[in-house]
Amino acid sequence: MIEKGNIGNGIIYLALNRPSKLNAFNVEMFKEIAKTVKSVDEDDSISVVIVKGKGGNFSSGLDFFDLLNYASSNKDFDLWNHITFMQDAFLSIYNSEKVYIAAIDGYCLGAGLDLASACDLRIATNRTKFSIAETKLGIVADLGVLQHLVRIVGEQVVKYWAYTSRVFGAEEAFDAGLILDICETEEELDEVSGNLAKSIAKNPKKAVMNTKKSINHSFFNPLLESLRFTGKLNLDLDIEKLMERFKKGLK
Repeated sequence: MIEKGNIGNGIIYLALNRPSKLNAFNVEMFKEIAKTVKSVDEDDSISVVIVKGKGGNFSSGLDFFDLLNYASSNKDFDLWNHITFMQDAFLSIYNSEKVYIAAIDGYCLGAGLDLASACDLRIATNRTKFSIAETKLGIVADLGVLQHLVRIVGEQVVKYWAYTSRVFGAEEAFDAGLILDICETEEELDEVSGNLAKSIAKNPKKAVMNTKKSINHSFFNPLLESLRFTGKLNLDLDIEKLMERFKKGLK
């Protein structure tokens, strides 16, 4: 249910592949995401990952029917353990040393928006529909969207979207800073996200990786500590290679 493909030049894609269910997340998909992200982290040839959905939709959210069936058929089911298991699957993307780009088309609801918000960058088509849909179901969105989006778009916007569970489109998402660009078609989405991935992958992998570490670190630590953390990332510089790239850039 998670399709993995090689684009080349250090770029791969991961596709949510459950189109008959609008790519709703069942238990098996969470397991596959955790396993796949781990394997990607361990592959030194990969720099950038594009995450997309099959069948014209990113994801319609959590498959509650599957979750209820899983809970009722598993005598050892513990809701708290299951929540943290799902959280950790998406958190592994945020914490990954690779850059993740969400290429979003169609529905991006509930857990779909949780996943997209855990990615580093997001691009969508003009037909995309977003929603923090959990609130209207009587639950709190607990897989990361509230925590990620408050840093991406700000407190007031997140509260507005979450309190109302309103469905909003790509224009509103772009204006709020949730997405980088709006594409007319799925084909254009593939092209734009692919070009963005290439522009990232052509840079020294370690510099990109450490930049992501530095930015993420800055969200949770005081300024001085974040500055020191970032400075230490540069202590093992290869001076010769740095000078080569510097001279090349001057030409």
